[in-house]
Amino acid sequence: MKNNQEEILRLNRLLRTIRSVNQLLIREKNTNRLLKGICQILIKNRSYYSVWITIIDETKKLLASAQAGLGKEFSDILKLLKSGNLPDCVHRSLSQPSVVVIENPEAFCPDCPLAKYYRGRGGMSIRIAHDQRIFGVLCASTPKNIIVEPEEKELLEEFAGDLAFALHTIEIESGHKNAIQLLQEAEKRYRSVFENTGAATLLIEEDMTISMVNTRFEQLSGYSRREVEGKMKLTEFVMDVDKKRLEGYHIKRRKQGEDVPTEYEFFFKDNTGARKNIFCKIGIIPGTKRSIASWVDISSLKEAEESLRKSEKRFRELVENSPIGISIIQTGHVIYRNPEQKRLLGSLPLSTNLLEYENIHPEDIDEIKNLYRQLSSGEVRSIAANFRFFPPGNIKNDNEMKWIYCQANTFEYQGKEAILVNVMDTTKAKELERLLLNQDKMASLGRVATGIAHEIRNPLTAVNMYLEVLNTILNEQGGMEKGEETIKKLQSASNKIESVIRRVMDFSKPSELRFELRDINLPIEETIELTSVTLRKNDIKIEKSLAEGLPLCKIDPHLIEEVLLNLINNAAEAMRDSKRSKKIKVSSSREGDFVLIKIADSGPGVPMEYRSKVFEPFYTTKRDSTGIGLSLVHRIILDHGGYIAVDTSFWKGAEFKIRIPIAKQ
Repeated sequence: MKNNQEEILRLNRLLRTIRSVNQLLIREKNTNRLLKGICQILIKNRSYYSVWITIIDETKKLLASAQAGLGKEFSDILKLLKSGNLPDCVHRSLSQPSVVVIENPEAFCPDCPLAKYYRGRGGMSIRIAHDQRIFGVLCASTPKNIIVEPEEKELLEEFAGDLAFALHTIEIESGHKNAIQLLQEAEKRYRSVFENTGAATLLIEEDMTISMVNTRFEQLSGYSRREVEGKMKLTEFVMDVDKKRLEGYHIKRRKQGEDVPTEYEFFFKDNTGARKNIFCKIGIIPGTKRSIASWVDISSLKEAEESLRKSEKRFRELVENSPIGISIIQTGHVIYRNPEQKRLLGSLPLSTNLLEYENIHPEDIDEIKNLYRQLSSGEVRSIAANFRFFPPGNIKNDNEMKWIYCQANTFEYQGKEAILVNVMDTTKAKELERLLLNQDKMASLGRVATGIAHEIRNPLTAVNMYLEVLNTILNEQGGMEKGEETIKKLQSASNKIESVIRRVMDFSKPSELRFELRDINLPIEETIELTSVTLRKNDIKIEKSLAEGLPLCKIDPHLIEEVLLNLINNAAEAMRDSKRSKKIKVSSSREGDFVLIKIADSGPGVPMEYRSKVFEPFYTTKRDSTGIGLSLVHRIILDHGGYIAVDTSFWKGAEFKIRIPIAKQ
């Protein structure tokens, strides 16, 4: 059974080769394209490793050449042919009409540039000749089992003869007459091809009468040849819905210059009236008014396509209307995004490389790259991650930042490995989570502040009263110097406790903002002047670069000064033990609809892992700090409708950027 199947496959390949060569010989009138087409057909249908053809004149001068399966390697043999130095296989083929079989090309042609490529293969060559006219040589590199088959040699001789005849017809420019002659000769030799093409094949006369059909047509239609040939017309097998269209094609096809499809589909009816989907390939036989058509029943394929189309439509509607962002990544690029994905992530180009996309938060990009690498390399098949994302076209700040939950899985898409990415915007959930956390902290702080106020303030009042009494007693009884020193220390400690209480109370119960239209440079100048003496004593150089003519902002000047004072003091404290030059720079400028204030220093900076936490209440890296200062700064800026972020300064220290909205007219 297996041998029968292999024989059928071999015969089918033989028939396809004959048919393809015959059609090419009939159709192609350009020598170079003809030679190239012959080479490609033999490579494709005969399983040859390579084929090359050389066309020479009577003096053995190269006129034309073609190859398939060699590529750049053919350039070496081409140089020889152009110089007139023909290889031994070509010399032998030119001297005899039969096929030259070369069992070991490497030993037979040691000087041939192609010998090393033929190692372990066989070779055949045949001259291309017609009526004593030698046009050239056809050479093929083949599996060794082929060269011993007489049928393969005969086939190669036949191809060479047909090619020679085609070259002869081209050479004498015989036009339609030679095409008809070629078709007649081919028709005698290849009538069996017509019968065994694998498709329903028919010849159609000018009046639409079907003059010839094969067995597959009988099986397709349910009619016998006797019932069809010379008796039935093309239109009798076409459903009414397509009848006029095919009649129009038939008429136009016979008019010179009319552009008519050679491939199309139509509805066919058999002898029971059943409808079938047919794919038709048809063309005029050159020099005649007859058409040859090949029909294939694609009804099952059409049913499958329709089912697939409906399935795809349902799936696409589901994906396109999904509240989850869905995208597909293949070879490192986004090749599909649904509308929700576009809404969440913005108008990303479809060719955007995910790993190069800069709008992922800097603190998250390394983790995302690592997860993507694991997924792409096959280490894992599925990942889930939360990351922060800045929509394209917006300034990178916490107000515009989104939290994205992403789940990705590998799968096969259109025959290639791909990654399916599902994303959801969890920004609101994260914000609620943060607000609830801060609310808990604030509630705790309020309770603590109230407790501190009631539990400590009263004793402190008493302490201060006793200190006054002690001061009076010391003044009366002597020991003035010692008593005063002790009293000052007690008062200092008492004042510090009072200061802590006041700061906690201020944070838990923010003061009312008093907005004014002001030039932002005014509170900046006030703060710099206020801190300049202290900074100078600590060997810190302060610079300013304030833009002139900035638009007015709606601010509370005292609170803005408090913000700037807090940031400058923090910078000074961070540089306290620094051995290098200590610098602070305060600058202002306009940035779109905002005024931008920068406070930069040359200190150690804020590590990347702390930047998203430094503004949270009670978060601190200092030993004796409450963690309230920067949180209070953050709240004041938010109350002004602005935002604050921390970055790296020019000196590799910290740089706080404050954006305050410009007042609207």
